[in-house]
Amino acid sequence: EYFTEGDLPDAVRCVQDLDAPLFGHEVVKRIVYRGVEKGGESVDKALALLQALVDQEILHPVQVQKGLGRALAGLPDLCLDVPDAKQRMQGL
Repeated sequence: EYFTEGDLPDAVRCVQDLDAPLFGHEVVKRIVYRGVEKGGESVDKALALLQALVDQEILHPVQVQKGLGRALAGLPDLCLDVPDAKQRMQGL
């Protein structure tokens, strides 16, 4: 919904409500994938959401790093559905 509506505070609250700090890397990976799949300004929205989650200490930078690593590791599979995923991910 965030990528359609753009309500950053609501998206931050939803991630915070998950209350799953050990799975922050999975949240990061899913945010990245959603932004890349939608393309365009959604990549910027993904970056803004990740930045807000780190700034508000909802996600630890280590979880972000781990999630980005997992997103990169899954890039070949993502490219099957989104051929220009690599180029889109470079925006992150």
